[in-house]
Amino acid sequence: MANPSNIQNIGWGFLERATKELYQPEWQKEYDKMVREYIQAIHNTPEWENQIIEKAKQKGIPVDSMMLLNATFMVEQYLLKNDLF
Repeated sequence: MANPSNIQNIGWGFLERATKELYQPEWQKEYDKMVREYIQAIHNTPEWENQIIEKAKQKGIPVDSMMLLNATFMVEQYLLKNDLF
């Protein structure tokens, strides 16, 4: 399949696609967007936000860190449940 006439296209685009996916993964952008959406949902739900504040106090960590942990957990559970992970 590879010969002098098509040697410049060796790999048939695989290396370019693999490099792009490794260094600029599209899934990471979508994942980060979902985490931000869950953080916004936490802020929009006073009961949930108060639970996060309490957990942060109990663990001795900043509230925003606890929100990030909780939002990340929610995204991962969503991806696992829907067989996307």
